Amino acid sequence: MQIQNDPLKKNYHKILVGVEPEAEGKDKLDDSKALSQAIALAKKDNSSLFIFHSVDSLLTREDVLDGINVAGLYAGEALTLCDQMLKEKTEELKTWLSSLKEAVIEEGVKADYEYAVGDPGQLICQLAKEHGVDLIVVGRRGRRGMSEILLGSVSNYVVHHAPCHVLVVQH
Repeated sequence: MQIQNDPLKKNYHKILVGVEPEAEGKDKLDDSKALSQAIALAKKDNSSLFIFHSVDSLLTREDVLDGINVAGLYAGEALTLCDQMLKEKTEELKTWLSSLKEAVIEEGVKADYEYAVGDPGQLICQLAKEHGVDLIVVGRRGRRGMSEILLGSVSNYVVHHAPCHVLVVQH
């Protein structure tokens, strides 16, 4: 029996890899199984790599000010502090993603990165479609049973909704 369109024999041109600081390791490329696998595939096919991270939400003014009465004299200071914290968190994220991009480029692979706020699975599928990605690489934490039912699974969502091939790498 011959498999039509065997994904293992396909040459990929654009690969999107989802990364996550907690699961991927902030500083070491070797700690990222999904990213390492994506780099290996990109090298094999001379593909470009699109590094993506999604956050459910960045720190917002509402997060900082929740439960705090900021009326009056300190309201302006509280809002300024909130804006400063949001800017710092955003810069940390950009710095981390930029360092991943540079590490990938040092491996000889063309790379770029993007981050967005929202549901990770939906955003990965949306970006894959918008950027003409032909392979998505995502990690899987091994969540099972009730935990997966209650919390969901990004990899499960991507497998069922992606516009292209998907490689799920076990962490």
